[in-house]
Amino acid sequence: MPSAGSDLVIETQRDDILYISLNRPDKLNALIDPMRDRLLEIARALMSREEIRVCVITGEGRAFCAGGDIKVMADIIKSQQYDRMQKILQKAGSIVLALRELPIPVIAAVNGHAFGSGMNLALACDIRLVSSEATFGETFINIGLHPDWGGTHLLPGIINVSRALEMFWTGRVISADEAMRAGIANMVFAPDVFYEKVHAYARNLAQKPKLAVRLAKKAVYEDLNNALADAMHREEEAQIKCLATEEARQKIESFLSKNISSID
Repeated sequence: MPSAGSDLVIETQRDDILYISLNRPDKLNALIDPMRDRLLEIARALMSREEIRVCVITGEGRAFCAGGDIKVMADIIKSQQYDRMQKILQKAGSIVLALRELPIPVIAAVNGHAFGSGMNLALACDIRLVSSEATFGETFINIGLHPDWGGTHLLPGIINVSRALEMFWTGRVISADEAMRAGIANMVFAPDVFYEKVHAYARNLAQKPKLAVRLAKKAVYEDLNNALADAMHREEEAQIKCLATEEARQKIESFLSKNISSID
């Protein structure tokens, strides 16, 4: 029987490449519980799918993922059910670690906006192939929140610490070109050929020697994953503290009043 999130996260297999598409385009693919559940289910199942050589994660519509759904956060604040937020963050941490522990390359095909936890989902992937129309932002600060999905560990490991702090502190949104210069994007492609180029890149990776690819990923992440897990535990504690503040409540209400539901 299909899981509850099957329509919200679509799997498509092309030969030995698995495409995972976030499918909530009317909400810029803002994450809700069924989507997180499905992502984790797919990632764990991939551990035993020997026929898959490469995994590609992307988004339907004009966004990769615009973060978590702010309406959910507003509800948590109103009900003061902060244990619910803790469960959300724990699930997010499990997804990030599952992607890092997969033996195969995981590519983020960033087709559009990647904000907050959406940006950090892209950072959790091994490689980021980016449309020239894509934008990135650690936008948590704009609603009084703390980075999650491993961002405090992942981003400083990709760009320098000073630039990472600047993104966390300002919530500034950057273009695909700036992401490329910073080292966040591996390659940038024009929108009209984006998925064609992504598939060609994935196809090339899939044809590389299987064992060599897997052992290289294992060697790179073996020690780093422990530090990532520790960072996500600290993020979990910090995020709940921030969510409980009056400032976060006011900023979230302000965003919702402007009909914006996903910018964390």
